[in-house]
Amino acid sequence: TGSDDKTAKLWCLDSGRCVRSLRGHRAEVVGATFSPVAKAIVTASMDGTVRLWSAVAWETVRTFRLDSNVLCAGFSPNSQAIVIALKDGTARVWSVEAGRCMRILRGHDGPVRSAAFSPA
Repeated sequence: TGSDDKTAKLWCLDSGRCVRSLRGHRAEVVGATFSPVAKAIVTASMDGTVRLWSAVAWETVRTFRLDSNVLCAGFSPNSQAIVIALKDGTARVWSVEAGRCMRILRGHDGPVRSAAFSPA
């Protein structure tokens, strides 16, 4: 889960207790997603960053800095790319390994609230 308290939390469904808190964002966390194939988590924040976390060491592996509020982020099916939805009306595809933007998708007249890769 992501929260206005600037954290993402992982929960145990059996007990309902928080088992891990991911800290580092400077504004609310608006999304958290597990990688479909790697032991990683991506978090999206209104601080203009997306963080890639190790789901083993529980620390930030890479921070993607953007020039707009981030509204959503998610992994490609092979976890080699992240798509990021932004308040500025764009979605951007970033290389996880290189840490750089590979493509900017333009065409919306308002904020892009969600973005996802096709599973196939």
